[in-house]
Amino acid sequence: MRKSRISLIFGLIFFFVVIQFVRADIISDCSATPITTPGYYELNQSITSANTCLTIAASDVEIDCKGHTIEYANTGTATRFGIDVVLGTVFLNNITIRNCYINKPSALNTAGYGIRMQRTSNSFIINNTIQTNGTTNNYGIYLFTACENNLIENNTINASGNTTGSVGVYLSTQSNNNTLRNNIISGRGTATSHSVYIYASDNNLLENNSLLGYSSYLDNTDSDIYNVFLSTGSKYNVIRNNSLFIQASEDNYNVYIYYNSNYNLVYNNTMQVNGTATGTGNYGVYILGSDYNKISNNSVYTYGYGTMYGMRLGAASFNNVLNNNFISTYGTSANNYGIYIVSALFNNITENTIFTNGLSTGNHGISLSSSQRNYIYKNNISTNGTTTAYGIYLTGSDYVTISNNFISTNGIATSTVTGNNGIHLSTSTNNNIINNVIVTNGTSLGTPSTGNGNIGIDLYTSSGYNYIHNNTIQTNGRAHNYGMYLYVSNKNTIIGNKISTSGELTMNHGIFFSTSSNVNSLLYNDISTYGSTTNYGISLTTNSDGNEIIGNNIITNGSITGAATTNNFGITLTTSCYNNLFENNTVQTEGGNYNYGFYALLNSNNFILRGNNLSTGGNRYNYGVFISESRLSTIDNNIITTSGIQGNNYGMYLYSNSKYNLIKKNNLTTSGSTNSYGIFIDAMAPNFPNNNSFQENNFISISGTEFRFADAEIDEISLISQSINSYLFTGIGSIMIIRNESAGEIKFLERLTGSGNGFSDSIKLSENYALINTGVAGFNKPAEITLYNLSTSITTLQIYKNGVLCNDCINLTPMQAGNVTFNVTGGGVYSINASDEIPHVITLLSPENNTNITTQNYSFNFTVTDETSSIFQCYIHIDNEIYGSNESVLNATETSINVSGISGGSHEWYVSCLDEANWSQNSETRTINNNIPYIIYNSPENDSFINNASSVLLNISLSDTEESIFELWIYGDGELINYSVGISTGEFTYLWEDLDLGKHNWSVIINDGFSNSTDQTYYFNIINLTINCEAGGPYQSGALVLAQGNVSDGTSPLSSQIINASVYLNVILNTSNNLNSTNEGSFSTIFLGLATGNYTLNVSVNYRGLNAYCLDYFSINEGYEAGFISGNESGYILGFNEGNITGFNLGNTTGFVFGNSSGFTLGNVTGFILGNTTGFILGNTTGYVLGNATGFNLGNTTGFILGNSTGFITGNLSGYVLGFDTGNLTGFNLGNYTGYLLGNLTGFNLGNESGFYYGNTSGYSLGYTAGNESGYTTGYAAGLTAVGNTSASLILDKIISFSSFTNQTFVYNVTLRLTNKGGSNATYVNITDLDSLSSPYFIGNITPGETVVRNYLLSFARNSTTYHNITKIAQVYGIDSFLSSLIYSNSSQIVLTIPGQETGQKLTLIKNVYYNSENSTNVNYTITVEVVNSGGIDLKNINILDSDLNLNTLISLNRTQNYSYSNFVLVDKAASNTNKLFVKSTALANSITYESNQMQVRIPGYGGPADTIVNSPSYVNQSEDFNTTIQITNQNPDIGQNFIIYYWITNEFENVNYSSGTRTIYVGASQTNNTIVTFSAPSDIGIYKFKSVTTYEGGVDLAEDSFQVVAPGIVINPSSGKGSSKCNYIWECSSWSVCSSEGLQTRICTNKGTCKGTVGKPIEQRNCSEVSFNVKLRLNQLNLTENETLEFNITITQKKPQEEINVQVNYLVLDADENEIFNEITNYSVKDTMTYKEILNDLKLVPGEYTLKIYTIYNGEKKAEDEQRFIVREYEQGEIHSRLYIQLKNRLSLFNYIVLLGIILILVLLIVIVIKIKLRRRDEIDVLIKEGKKYFYEGKFDEAIDIYPVLKNLYKSKYKGDASAYEKINSYSKFLSKGVKDKLKKD
Repeated sequence: MRKSRISLIFGLIFFFVVIQFVRADIISDCSATPITTPGYYELNQSITSANTCLTIAASDVEIDCKGHTIEYANTGTATRFGIDVVLGTVFLNNITIRNCYINKPSALNTAGYGIRMQRTSNSFIINNTIQTNGTTNNYGIYLFTACENNLIENNTINASGNTTGSVGVYLSTQSNNNTLRNNIISGRGTATSHSVYIYASDNNLLENNSLLGYSSYLDNTDSDIYNVFLSTGSKYNVIRNNSLFIQASEDNYNVYIYYNSNYNLVYNNTMQVNGTATGTGNYGVYILGSDYNKISNNSVYTYGYGTMYGMRLGAASFNNVLNNNFISTYGTSANNYGIYIVSALFNNITENTIFTNGLSTGNHGISLSSSQRNYIYKNNISTNGTTTAYGIYLTGSDYVTISNNFISTNGIATSTVTGNNGIHLSTSTNNNIINNVIVTNGTSLGTPSTGNGNIGIDLYTSSGYNYIHNNTIQTNGRAHNYGMYLYVSNKNTIIGNKISTSGELTMNHGIFFSTSSNVNSLLYNDISTYGSTTNYGISLTTNSDGNEIIGNNIITNGSITGAATTNNFGITLTTSCYNNLFENNTVQTEGGNYNYGFYALLNSNNFILRGNNLSTGGNRYNYGVFISESRLSTIDNNIITTSGIQGNNYGMYLYSNSKYNLIKKNNLTTSGSTNSYGIFIDAMAPNFPNNNSFQENNFISISGTEFRFADAEIDEISLISQSINSYLFTGIGSIMIIRNESAGEIKFLERLTGSGNGFSDSIKLSENYALINTGVAGFNKPAEITLYNLSTSITTLQIYKNGVLCNDCINLTPMQAGNVTFNVTGGGVYSINASDEIPHVITLLSPENNTNITTQNYSFNFTVTDETSSIFQCYIHIDNEIYGSNESVLNATETSINVSGISGGSHEWYVSCLDEANWSQNSETRTINNNIPYIIYNSPENDSFINNASSVLLNISLSDTEESIFELWIYGDGELINYSVGISTGEFTYLWEDLDLGKHNWSVIINDGFSNSTDQTYYFNIINLTINCEAGGPYQSGALVLAQGNVSDGTSPLSSQIINASVYLNVILNTSNNLNSTNEGSFSTIFLGLATGNYTLNVSVNYRGLNAYCLDYFSINEGYEAGFISGNESGYILGFNEGNITGFNLGNTTGFVFGNSSGFTLGNVTGFILGNTTGFILGNTTGYVLGNATGFNLGNTTGFILGNSTGFITGNLSGYVLGFDTGNLTGFNLGNYTGYLLGNLTGFNLGNESGFYYGNTSGYSLGYTAGNESGYTTGYAAGLTAVGNTSASLILDKIISFSSFTNQTFVYNVTLRLTNKGGSNATYVNITDLDSLSSPYFIGNITPGETVVRNYLLSFARNSTTYHNITKIAQVYGIDSFLSSLIYSNSSQIVLTIPGQETGQKLTLIKNVYYNSENSTNVNYTITVEVVNSGGIDLKNINILDSDLNLNTLISLNRTQNYSYSNFVLVDKAASNTNKLFVKSTALANSITYESNQMQVRIPGYGGPADTIVNSPSYVNQSEDFNTTIQITNQNPDIGQNFIIYYWITNEFENVNYSSGTRTIYVGASQTNNTIVTFSAPSDIGIYKFKSVTTYEGGVDLAEDSFQVVAPGIVINPSSGKGSSKCNYIWECSSWSVCSSEGLQTRICTNKGTCKGTVGKPIEQRNCSEVSFNVKLRLNQLNLTENETLEFNITITQKKPQEEINVQVNYLVLDADENEIFNEITNYSVKDTMTYKEILNDLKLVPGEYTLKIYTIYNGEKKAEDEQRFIVREYEQGEIHSRLYIQLKNRLSLFNYIVLLGIILILVLLIVIVIKIKLRRRDEIDVLIKEGKKYFYEGKFDEAIDIYPVLKNLYKSKYKGDASAYEKINSYSKFLSKGVKDKLKKD
């Protein structure tokens, strides 16, 4: 019955409404008389006029032409209108023009307007067809001067003319908030035509239109075409879902955004430009002099003749966003640009897909010219032209960030001049190039010096201070492939990149430093070159000086092709390169004919080659280190291995004019089938490599000769503590110097010759000993010998040869010189001794041996006699300690020395004496027995500490030579505290009570009836070790937690104590800091990044073996965090506008995945095909037809087809798949709606939850101001390590063990042991091991502390003799989930022994060292030794020795048996990095010694120390901003590292803290960094301290500075800082300036007082980012009906109140799919806090869920935000649509009013009925909630909880969208949650 009544009511409403429309006014002809009466008008026929046809001069008018034609100015009269809506300066409203065909048939005269509106709003132009004609200024629709809120929909407009100024739709001068929808608009003329022209108008919407621009004539007479033109201050316009097409012969622009047209949004449009003439410009989007525009999700195609620009940002265009666009340019002329930016700053270019394909030169994906501080992120770029293709091109552009892009350049050369550059920088500095994937594939034979070659990243001409990190680069052209190329570019940091080059022909370079590229840092890169000829890992040439090449992994592996010669170079240094450092690099060169680990040539001097692992294993000639004509360099601590198959192998090769080099502490291994040499010195006369020094090099395994000279005069070679076995000196030999740094040197005066073994046994030096073996003819030569550290006082020194005086030795220095030099005529054993060395004699007189005494004081007597000395210094030693002395003992004279304090018991004694020549002699040793009683003090130990005690138990043991009864006296603090008698030997205790805190002493004397015991005093300390701590709180999420406290011993503070502060979450350790207490005993530390929860702070200290701790509790709650938000449900937030309409999300699982097989295929070598061979067809052959029902046809029914069904194919050398799907009119689909699928070339995903996050506070920040105030910090840094959270860190061990063997094979088991020693997950982990056929191993995710293992077998054939094999270096790569950066690690190399086919005795030893764990002071390794009986007989009594393991054992092994032993070893860390070389294990069996391989590991340094200085101003005004400089000096000479600075303001007494902050600063080794911190001064005057704590792995450093807060205008004496009447300061400051492009604001502060100084002067410059706000939004109603007003309250608060600041407030309304419905920006002036009410009308929201978002914007940067959701309900039956009411109200009579009043009464009645029904229904929710709360209060928790799912189901089934029901259910949920938590706490 209720439904019937409601239907009846609506039927009545419909009837009364319909009868209002049965009457209409008829128009049958044009009229000069304006329409001045509101009403509804119809045309009953087509009408025509020579002038203006119709004029509307009233509001509320509707004209319906019913399809008839309005023809105006049919004779060509100038300035006429089809329909003109105007009433002078009066504003008109509610005009509707529909279903008209408006035509100007004459082409004569100017200014024809189809429809013009002036000052007209809230009107409708619908379903019209408009044709204009004339010479100039032809307008289809013209809205002029404040025409607002109008709808232009479903019109077909063709504005054509034979000169300039043809405009389809013109919105001019404050024509705001208009909508153009579903129109077909064409502006065409012979010059300057526009489809849509918007001038000085804002907030207009263009959507779903087809916009067409092309020349009027088939001869393509010149015409500039603009489809959409936003001109001069047009802002906040939205252009979306339109189809735009241009074909013309002049400059063509689909969207042109012109000066000061800011904050416009262009998205989801399809744009096409077909240029028909050369010398022109074709633009998809052009922005000039306009800011904060967002261009997103558009498909842009430019093709034809002329220069092609997908998008261009012109001069003075700032902060624009180009996001997620598809851009394709295909030009037949030169210069095709996907995106071109010139003189434009702070723009964001992100997630675009760009193809440039030109038939000529100059194809650019993204090009920047003189454009600073732009951000280029995650674009996919492919350039495919015939010549010079650039993925990203920068010239004169600084501070640009290029991150996470995929770049492919594929030039197809028609000659030999192709140049392909992935990223090219010219005169561009301070740029960040990070995480990009670059592939270049060209057929070039040219070189980079002429702009050619295939280059991944090109730094050209003065491109310095760039930071290049974690890029993956492949260059695969035919020739001249360069991963990176530097030319005259300095001070760049290149770190952690993965580079692969592979060419068919010559010149494959990993990284190439060309002319004068200086002071660059090349760190931890992975470089592989695989060309068929001439491969270089890293090359430096032509005056490239001062570079550091550290920690790189280099593989060059070129193969021999036919008769060609392949050269592989790991590192090369040629042509006058000075002062370069090469350290800790790993180099493998394999394959071709000539392989060089390190190659230095042509005056490449003063380099350092240190700690590298160089391995060459080519087919023929292999050189570990090759040096020619290079001098003054140091080569030390390298591991060098050469193993060739056929030719010669050289560990170290010095050639030609290489002089004054130091070769030190290198480990050399050479093996091969022919000649192998450890060190080879060669010459080409007359250039000889003389004066080189070889020191402490280790020849591990040399299959040939360890040391060889070639046939040349090579002299002045120094061997410094250098051990050599085998040698070969051919020709005339060499003059050599052999030196032992502690013993002396032998400089031969004639050349040594010969060959053999035992070089170091034949020429030897030790203390006062020199040996030249006379049995070796080539060594028995004259020499100059110097012996070190001889006596300078003995006057009788002589030179001895073979034990007798040397008669033919010639002394060259005084014999008392200390270091004595003399010449010898030949071999022998030489030393220098005194001619009268007869020792003096000491004779003991008394006491006799075993004398008994009973006293503590005794006299000892002796004599000393000598032939030369008369006076001696003599000492009495008792139990090896000196008890007495006499320094003037006379020769042959009895001497007595009295000794006191001899304790009871037996003692040994002797006398020592020193004669005048400093020769020392000892006497015999005797025994003396002291029979006095003696005491052993057991406890407390001397100088011990006892905590919190008032009594101490004294414990002693009493002894005597016989059983005795004692008297006993105990003294405490100088007073007798106990006297006892009749005490026997043994233990005695006494409790000393009533003790105070402090230091106490005690002593005991006993007497046995004959003598007293020795009087000794012992001490102990009683303290009350106390530690107090406080953590503060509660805190909001993301807050900085300051823990502080103090420690004391009960009487005074304890300084410099190590304090451990640990934070526990739910009893689980979350994070921990170690710190030191200050001089006042206080301590403080800061914790960052703690999640929400309840925490326990546990602070502990260990002092003198005593422990104390304290606890405090704090909580972190969910809080509002303003700023840049990453990864929420609205998607990726970038720039001034959040997300985009289509919601392309960066960071979720459906996002941007790079390159799997489900993607699309990009490109083949032939380019891509547009349409078909006949070209692009518009409509049909008769031309374009305007106004028919089918609309504008592009191509055919399948849409615009690019290529064919197989997609656009671009080669696939790397297996990398890009691609797109083609084909319909609604737009260009990229993949599918779940995201654009890209690839996985590097083994990691760009954009998922484990990937690289933009702007996340816990991770790695990119950009200029994302992260810290100074912007993106370049330099070598592993990332920002927050307290309590660290990066992942991988350790890879390659462990070899014995598996099995036969007479033909020997099999090892290989274990790859991978450990994550860091604090975060490592993801996408892969292990590559070239020794394994199963490699690579995909590990995936590895958690902190986790170890994974992979095993395989390595089998070798056994030969007749033993040989060795060097394992490959295994490598592991992964992504650090903390910093989202690439991490990797290498295993060590192991020399394996493959025993020969022995039938007799043979042992094989294997030694492994692998990582277990580490802390800040040491690393824990496991060492294993395995011994295998690999021979043919059983062996017994095998002695196994290994000093690393303290292993010395005897074993027996039968044939094939093996023995193993392992143990843990701790290796101490130093502050700097060190190498640890473990010893070889040995096995001795039947006098034959066998050795294992030798292992070396790199021990990381712990860094530090740091020195910190704080400089604050002396005075600052109350609440005024001021700057403080924190200076950090890294005192470590080796390790640059991150220092974490915590800083805060505290009061004078340090019991109240104010502002605080933290920063992570990277400081290079021995460098200093100054960091400026800006704080607001406290509001109260007084003395304050600025405190700073610098922390690092090795410790902390504290610093502070005091300052005074004064009131403005206070009287200050500058010299004393106190109040004074002499003068005063009164500072007055101007307002802050607008924020500059550098992000700074300035002002001028003037002193109006009488003082002349600058005391207390406020700051005059500040960083704009210091301005920050909180914003709070509250909707007045959460449940609206359609067209109901949206009302809400806004509260804006300055976080750090300053002067009044102008701030923009941006209101956004988004629907449930995050589509933008409404966008408005207003301006307010804010100081402190401002609250206001805002009302949004006419939102026209359809039913559904919505979100209102509020942003505050200051200086173009989002500062704060808030949001609330609300619901719009459907119209209830009985409600009247407002638009219907507007059309009704113009025709209402008295009768109508009565009817309408009746309708309203019926509606009110209906609403009352509905509300009652809903309230009755809603009662069931209240009943359930009441019942649930009753259960809860009765303790029936399960029943109370069971109510909640019932409420949820009820809401879904009945009340969905009912805000009141939702709030009640949500409130009950919170009630349950709080109640349960409270109960758990109470329990």
